[in-house]
Amino acid sequence: MHHVLEMNSIEELRPYRDVWQALLKQTAQASFVRSFDWLEVYWKHFSDDQTLRVLLVQNEDCEVVGILPLVVRPIETRVGKLNYLTYPLDDWATYYGPVGPQPEVWLRSAFDHIRHSSRDWDVVELRFVGSSTTETDATAQAFSVFERNVQPRPWHQAAVIQLRTTFDDYVSSKSKNFRKGLRKTERNLQSLGEVRLCRYRPLGTAGGDDTPRWDLYEACEEIARNSWQGTSRTGTTITHAPVRQFFRDVYAAAIRCGSLDLNLLYVGGRPVAYDYNLVNNGYIDCLRTGFDQTSGAEGAGSLMFKLWLEDSFARGDQVIDLGVGSLDYKQRWCTEVVGSFRFTHFARTAWRSQLLNWNQWVKTRFGTRVDEFEQSDETLHNQRPEKVVELPTPECVTLP
Repeated sequence: MHHVLEMNSIEELRPYRDVWQALLKQTAQASFVRSFDWLEVYWKHFSDDQTLRVLLVQNEDCEVVGILPLVVRPIETRVGKLNYLTYPLDDWATYYGPVGPQPEVWLRSAFDHIRHSSRDWDVVELRFVGSSTTETDATAQAFSVFERNVQPRPWHQAAVIQLRTTFDDYVSSKSKNFRKGLRKTERNLQSLGEVRLCRYRPLGTAGGDDTPRWDLYEACEEIARNSWQGTSRTGTTITHAPVRQFFRDVYAAAIRCGSLDLNLLYVGGRPVAYDYNLVNNGYIDCLRTGFDQTSGAEGAGSLMFKLWLEDSFARGDQVIDLGVGSLDYKQRWCTEVVGSFRFTHFARTAWRSQLLNWNQWVKTRFGTRVDEFEQSDETLHNQRPEKVVELPTPECVTLP
């Protein structure tokens, strides 16, 4: 028998930070976005019009064995504004889900709590569910407290690199033209000056290694200003005013947790490309990338990625999640394209929710894309653009 505690504020959750972190380490292929520290930063910047509902599931010994982070958010649809109970992610990463091992054991208890508590939602929709049988089956079983045979629907496709072999084997699996292009890019950049990769991956506060190195981050911002991001109007790049402080706060939080993976490529002493990533237990989530188009260092982004990918194989990293979008380009690098899913339940006593449900059924039945009917709340901060004291010395690789 499980008992569920519901927390509705970050302040209530802070005493459980260490428990959350311990459970995150036991969660299969969970990225940093499932951490309490991510949620704390996310909530600081995007809590307007949302209600926090985080469920802590306890066993008979009152030990927390699982955490289900949720929010209630108003979403505009063609039948009007509906309240969705969903994950607190938007589109900042590919996957999200419960925190803790064996969710199939305790997740249903969390949903049973939702079913019996006061309803503040019209639709329960969990997006970003991973494609593994464990995740989909556990989520389907949990949704069965509402109705039988809830089926997952596709949400996004993402490119990932599984680091199961060696870097040499990985490169050998690529096309001859791909390998030839990388060698040519490397020669061209070397002709412009010394080529150096700086990879900053601090151990975090627990490891006594949490110096922020804002000089490195500000170099990334300068590259972003000189890239396509400088003129982009998406409002979601690291230098855009609506989210600039959010990205900086995530950077600081990731350093404290030992979950930052920042890469800078220098050519002739000048930083020309960056990758801003998050890492947790060998799972790397590529958050943002950029290339200085004013530098003349064509192909710097590709060479930088090649260098830190090689280093990741050597470190023993497990997965690199390149994210959604631009699959034509990313398929040159990835080892597979994977899908994420969403599970949806419409409140039976909310007529607009049922109207949306009925229209989705009709459109699915007659072959029309549901997404053309259902309008989401993808505001600017939800859009994910293309990705590409003595200070400690970051690890560096210098090419001869």
